[in-house]
Amino acid sequence: MNGIELAFTKLVREYRKTIYTVCYFFSDNPTYVDDLFQEVLVNLWKGFPKFRGDSSPKTWVWRVSLNTCCKVDRGKKRNVPTFPLRVCCIRKGKSPFRAVF
Repeated sequence: MNGIELAFTKLVREYRKTIYTVCYFFSDNPTYVDDLFQEVLVNLWKGFPKFRGDSSPKTWVWRVSLNTCCKVDRGKKRNVPTFPLRVCCIRKGKSPFRAVF
């Protein structure tokens, strides 16, 4: 491993509890938390060379973790399947307007 990889490994080992805490806030499903954790690691790796040290490493890791989880959570909400109102109601033999009111 080169110097950047060693520094990144040290950073992740030191702050993995912080990352898991943020990920767990978004889901209590262990599988989904692990997926979020991996997404955070990818984003940390991509941003690691750009980290200037203006804030503490813990603050930076926490912020990247939070931003990543928020982004993934927003994307998850957009993928909710929707059905036209007339399809749902007409199949049951009801008027779409009576189903709403």
